[in-house]
Amino acid sequence: MLLALPVLLIALILIATAGSGVRSIVIAIGVAFTPGFARIVEASVRTLRSVDYVQAARVFGSTATRTSVRHLIPNLMTEVVVLGTSAIGWAVLTATTLSFLGLGVQLPQPDWGSDLAAGATYLATSWWLSTFPGLAIPATILAANFIGDYLMTALDPRDGVRLTHNLTTMLAGRRAGNGRPRAGAA
Repeated sequence: MLLALPVLLIALILIATAGSGVRSIVIAIGVAFTPGFARIVEASVRTLRSVDYVQAARVFGSTATRTSVRHLIPNLMTEVVVLGTSAIGWAVLTATTLSFLGLGVQLPQPDWGSDLAAGATYLATSWWLSTFPGLAIPATILAANFIGDYLMTALDPRDGVRLTHNLTTMLAGRRAGNGRPRAGAA
């Protein structure tokens, strides 16, 4: 049922029911994003359970807990990290949209959405009131996506966990250590 409704609509309904404020926004965004997370993780687990090495582990007597810890969770980690960091961007966008509409954080509490709304009336004379909060939103979303890309590369189960991976190497499209291009990199 919740997957049929857009995230912003679910958040609007919950904010209208619970009232505005930081706590209401956090709960509304959490509830709105949960069905999408659950669907993606459940589909990934179903796919991974049918992979040959997981089936082989079960045939050789591995318990369900050991199979989950040894095979499923490490292979789910990259998907969950990418999903989580992209959800940070969507959550920032949803929260600022709610605040811009007057349903989120209220002035005098600082919020980019309410700053945009307050500065919109002074756009002709004081353009910076809306410009800088407006630039901060995509910069935050872009930073979250870069962090997600870095963590996806660093936590790739085929290469082992390498949190000391060089960020410039990743941005250049090469794997750390061997200089070969990453899969999918031009």
